[in-house]
Parts: sequence; structure tokens; C-alpha cells
Amino acid sequence: DALRQRLVAEVLPRCREDKVFLAYLASHALANRPPLGFFRNFVLAGSGAHEGAVDLKRHGLLPIVDLARVYAMAGGVESVATLDRLEESLAAGTLSEEGAENLSAAFEFISLIRSKHQAQQLRSGGEVDNFVKPDALTAMERRHLKDSFAVIATLQDALRAAHADRLPR
Repeated sequence: DALRQRLVAEVLPRCREDKVFLAYLASHALANRPPLGFFRNFVLAGSGAHEGAVDLKRHGLLPIVDLARVYAMAGGVESVATLDRLEESLAAGTLSEEGAENLSAAFEFISLIRSKHQAQQLRSGGEVDNFVKPDALTAMERRHLKDSFAVIATLQDALRAAHADRLPR
């Protein structure tokens, strides 16, 4: 724990001030876009074992984790848990109240859908994965999932705009 505290004390302030580092971190947070098309339709895997499904971990949870990391580093936030990072980034002023609330709600909802999916897989004796077919969800779950993905895309777009002059090409 002493090593972690020393690292945080020495490295975190440097990260917070290093605009190039933050831009590279932002670039990483922009890599996994949510699977929504132009008209807010799901973009599904077109072939393979997961045809017709969306990867909730890669295109839902991971982008939120990455966004939370960028906002936390920019605010000098020490927490490593995603929801804590979002809350503390709000307090640090690097994330708006609406952004923090929406990303937190999206993270919790996508986590819930993923958990329900995996529990069903376990009950049926299947392999556990992160690939959910939207047709297996209720109409309300599909709407909320689209809304969650839209929140991620909006915050990614805002992050892209904030770091546009420093993003690696």
C-alpha cells in the first residue's frame, strides 16, 4: 500500500498536468465506439459465433471505464473503481453533473443486462460470454440499452472535441 501511495503522490499530479498524456489516454478511450448506427439502430456482429449480437463488455462497459479513467486522471482523482471515478471527477470539475449521472446510469444498466445474460447462460449450462442479442431483450431493455450507448457516444464526442488538437493521428 505504501508503494501505491507513493506512486499516486508522485505520478498522478504529473498526469494531471500532461496534456499530451491525457490526449493519448483520450485516444484510447475513443477506440471502442458503442454499437449504434446512424439511425440509432444496433450495429450487430454480421458473422461468426456471435452473429446478431452486441459485445456489452467491449462496446459498452469498456468505453465507460476508459472515459472515467480520463476524467479521473485530468482531475487528479485517486480512485480506481469506475463509479467512484465518475463521482469524484464531478467533484473535481472535470466531468459535468449530467455526464457523471448519465455515464453512471449507463454503466449500471449495461452491467445489469450483462449479468442477467450471463446468469441465464449459467442456468442453461452454456459458456458465459458478453454477447447479447437485442432480440432476447424486452422492448424497454432495448430502448434503455440504445440510450446507454448514445450517452457513451456523446461523451466520447465531447472528449474528442476537447482533445482534438492533441489527439494522435
